[in-house]
Amino acid sequence: AAAAVAPLRQIVEQRTAPPAVVVQAVRALGAIGSADAAPVLTRIVADAEADPVLRGEAMQAFVTVATRESLDLLLDLLTDAAPLVRGAAMRALARIDPDTFLLTLSGLDLDRDWTVRAAQAAALASLPDGRGLPGLKVLIQDRDLRVLPAVFTALVASKSPEAAGLLIPHL
Repeated sequence: AAAAVAPLRQIVEQRTAPPAVVVQAVRALGAIGSADAAPVLTRIVADAEADPVLRGEAMQAFVTVATRESLDLLLDLLTDAAPLVRGAAMRALARIDPDTFLLTLSGLDLDRDWTVRAAQAAALASLPDGRGLPGLKVLIQDRDLRVLPAVFTALVASKSPEAAGLLIPHL
């Protein structure tokens, strides 16, 4: 409920509750998806020294509430040390500004962490009009088999007429 945002923000801002309660409050803010949660989540996400678990949870929630005003932060987070943060930043950027996401992605090397490449596949799948298909064609050649299920799922989600031709050789 939207009425829960203010008390949940207070729990997250104060961080006097047990850590598990704070994490659940962060998750609830993400589930509600209110833009009012963005400032408190932004502070946690932007703090590279924050507790890694809390920061990861805040980043997952931030994906749902980030706005165009968050673009600079998201671009910075694409090179964060934490793979979870990099992957979530890709998903958020793809949701907010597909053009900037694709342009930025074209200038990045494939991430060294397989979880980020899997998140990249999910981000590409979320793009409208099959715009993520070229990136998925690159990712389907990934040597790390842990990436491929995310790519397969993304190809199906893309509903591209080319998806079947890309998937059949992997059966």
